[in-house]
Amino acid sequence: MKKKFLSKHYKYTTKNPISKFLVDNFIKNILDITRNINFQNVLEIGCGEGIILHSMEHFLEGKKVTAIDLDEKEIETARQNIPFADLHVANAHELPFPDNHFDLVICCEVMEHLENPKKALEEIQRVSKKYCVLSVPNEPIWCMLNVARGAHLPSLGNTPGHINHWSSRSFKKFVGNYFEIVQVTKPLPWTMLLGRKQ
Repeated sequence: MKKKFLSKHYKYTTKNPISKFLVDNFIKNILDITRNINFQNVLEIGCGEGIILHSMEHFLEGKKVTAIDLDEKEIETARQNIPFADLHVANAHELPFPDNHFDLVICCEVMEHLENPKKALEEIQRVSKKYCVLSVPNEPIWCMLNVARGAHLPSLGNTPGHINHWSSRSFKKFVGNYFEIVQVTKPLPWTMLLGRKQ
């Protein structure tokens, strides 16, 4: 029986039915987009407390799972949630892995926070052997939803810490410089891409 997910973050523990639906739908899209990919090893960049890999656990059996995050406290919690993963504190701008190493690289809800997303995407391309799954907030919709719920009004709905902003179209164009875009999904209010290494 899978262990309950441990989290200090409101978005994973909320009882609000709308917020819960959005997060559950986001996770469902990741599961759907990775379900038919043939991979033997996977890297998650910015794993946080491990919600994505925890959700994927049922089809990660027998695969080599690696995850990194910049925050040591998040990694400590992730060790409880995803004990099957090899966890490291590391920076997305300088991945401590060899070229062409991972069949699948996952980087969700990270790039909007990075000072140099281009460098991070170059690193993802470098360590990837086959596929990547990337997601960011669809910022125009994200900001409108924040305003609608009365959040971050002084910044017109922009979430603190989001220093990069993409629409679905601009994110697809950005990632398309490094990967062939195989699939695009838009679980409200995010954009999620499956890319294949060119």
